[in-house]
Amino acid sequence: AGSSSDALGEDSISRRISSSTLGNPCLESLEGGADVPAYTAWRRKSLEDELQLTRGELREAKNHSVRVEQELRALQRENARLRHELDIQRDRDEMLRAIHERVSSGSVVGASSDPGSDRR
Repeated sequence: AGSSSDALGEDSISRRISSSTLGNPCLESLEGGADVPAYTAWRRKSLEDELQLTRGELREAKNHSVRVEQELRALQRENARLRHELDIQRDRDEMLRAIHERVSSGSVVGASSDPGSDRR
């Protein structure tokens, strides 16, 4: 699987900004009639800084997403383990209940059918 930054095309974003906004400046007319570039070196630096900041935020968001996905998988495994333990406990409880019912019904049947129980 390729990296997410490749999928998002960070390089193409940089090229697009460099070529469209920064490489081919729009010309604006000043009141004096002279045409000057619509950007300055300061504006270019500001855009580059903003791009770096945005890339950093994107990287942090991706890292957070990876951590959350890992935590989700760990919790899903824990959930499956606990469900399995619960199933085992329910089966155990059912077997104990069935044994208890058999013993209880057997002692009642045994007491009424025991010939020695009528003699005193």
